[in-house]
Amino acid sequence: MLHVEVLSKVLQHVDLRDRLLSCSLVCSLWRKAAAMSIVSVDVPRCSPTKTMSLSAWLSAHAAEVKLDSISVTAAAAYDSDEEDDSTLILPLQQLTALRTLKLKKVHARTADTDGDAGYAILNPALLGLARLDLLDCKVRHTVQVP
Repeated sequence: MLHVEVLSKVLQHVDLRDRLLSCSLVCSLWRKAAAMSIVSVDVPRCSPTKTMSLSAWLSAHAAEVKLDSISVTAAAAYDSDEEDDSTLILPLQQLTALRTLKLKKVHARTADTDGDAGYAILNPALLGLARLDLLDCKVRHTVQVP
């Protein structure tokens, strides 16, 4: 049986859609390897449905992925100040390898168990980010009690 790190390197050569929709269904080892093989997420025209899917994926896999960059541009500007299904949820504490975060026209919310972690988005160095771009965004911080 292949070690999960080796399998994740192999899966990096498989198309992202196939990796997530097919390879991740083989077994739990392949699902973990498929998640680990993703090093960047770029969603140029993110609809509310894609935002919801990305939030769910990050919530489920943030602890095991080694994402280097996340770039999300909403397909349309948000309509209100209220949080809804189009809000991108960022588990910042778990995204330890993240170096670049670019959000444009996005409603975002941090989801952390540590009250100080979400406020670090105001100081990218605290998160270890080399680059933080927030263009026409609304970012909220919430603390989840374990």
